[in-house]
Amino acid sequence: MKEKNINIEVVVISVIIVAAIAASLIFNPQGSLKAIDSLFGFVSKAFGTPLLWFSLAATILCAYLAFSKTGRIKLGDDNPDFSLFSYIGMMICAGLASASIYFSFIEWIYFYSAPALGLDPMSTEAAEWAPAYSFTYWGLISWPPFVLAALPVAISFYKRKNSGLRFSVVCEDLFGLKEKSLIGKIIDILFVITTLGGMSVTLGLGVPLIASFISFIFGVSDSFALQVIIVIVIAVIFSLSSYIGLEKGMKKISDFNIYIAIAFVVFLLIAGPTIFILKYTTNGAALAVQNYLHILFWTDPVNNGGFSEAWIIFYICFAVAYAPLMALFITRISKGRTIREAILSTVLGGSIGCMVLFGINGGFGMNMQLNGKADLVSLLNDQGVGSTVITILSQLPIPEVISASVFTLMLILFLATSLDSASFSLAAVVTTNLKEGDSPKPAFRLFWCVLLALIPLALMFAGAPLSAIQTVCLATAIPFAFVIILFAVKSLKWFKEEARLLDRKED
Repeated sequence: MKEKNINIEVVVISVIIVAAIAASLIFNPQGSLKAIDSLFGFVSKAFGTPLLWFSLAATILCAYLAFSKTGRIKLGDDNPDFSLFSYIGMMICAGLASASIYFSFIEWIYFYSAPALGLDPMSTEAAEWAPAYSFTYWGLISWPPFVLAALPVAISFYKRKNSGLRFSVVCEDLFGLKEKSLIGKIIDILFVITTLGGMSVTLGLGVPLIASFISFIFGVSDSFALQVIIVIVIAVIFSLSSYIGLEKGMKKISDFNIYIAIAFVVFLLIAGPTIFILKYTTNGAALAVQNYLHILFWTDPVNNGGFSEAWIIFYICFAVAYAPLMALFITRISKGRTIREAILSTVLGGSIGCMVLFGINGGFGMNMQLNGKADLVSLLNDQGVGSTVITILSQLPIPEVISASVFTLMLILFLATSLDSASFSLAAVVTTNLKEGDSPKPAFRLFWCVLLALIPLALMFAGAPLSAIQTVCLATAIPFAFVIILFAVKSLKWFKEEARLLDRKED
């Protein structure tokens, strides 16, 4: 790739910021983690409630765009590049990543042992409400920000024919700024840092869990060196996918991974307590639908127990942190789709996929806890996530090494597809002349893959707890939430213009 096609300023500043954060975590881990903890408290209190309203606004705006005349607008003039199955599968693999696999087995434990709504810990009510929270967090809270961030970029790229998959281009067109403006560069840098925060969660949770399973399967020591090797292996898979190309590489990996995931959860459903899992999932879905606003807006203002800050605000920020990279990725794979198809495939496809995943995996573990097969609550507190998930999978009627190997493969492929989509988006945002159908050079995507791994590896090296990883996501996501809403509202004029043009064509 020629140097003139790369926004060198954005690349250099982003590298400096990433290197500074990683160096701080490596050379002053205790001080850095203490600062991160203080930052979490401040940011969650200052921006917590506005973020709840942001989440509701994102969902309402997506519904409006999907079911109004705007929904008929087609992105690009050609037919879709991917089948509906591959299209939804690629979004799920890129958007869910290993974080969903991680939490699907153990998230209910947190909601069961320390529930919201003033419920008694480990009570019947706490058990029944646990899946409702997961379905809401990984459904209407997570997916609307992805597509809401994508639509202004998609209209800019496919309909207004602006060159480049960059938020700065959208900003400059929306507000009449000159090309390569200072504000545009700041937004591109913000894009990079926000994406970094989202991937810190994905890699920060996924890699240690993979290390636990590899340690179990092969009897090797679970160490930081093993985690580095895992990141290298994932990078190799990602690199092969990148060089093959988006259409052949990531599509095939995503399809294969979705098939494995479907087979895995179906086997869990059949081999496990099938009736309980179905009832557990159905009851949880009903509670989630009936109490969506209650779950979203429960802030515990009197007792201030911290549940809202630890969970719902974190998930909103996680969605916002993932939204920039998902916006460019959804734009790239949505050629030939209507806005209605893009919104419903993303929001409904992602939400239903999560409900199935969390319902079956969580229901399997909950049944073990309730029937005394294992004290998973204590196991999670005493030995961590890896031992807890291994114990859950040990109940399957197949050798433990087989279930652990399949689970590990699934995690690795989810992480590889996440890195693929993230590096694609980062490479695209600093490449200045991408046209419709173009992709950034694979070598440049590999560069971003390496950069993306630095802070998660530094967090692992520092022994950062989950709260520290959450804070990195929280702090990087806040500014971009404002960008998403501002762009979405400002671009409504574009949607109306395109809808009027479509009406004229139909008349």
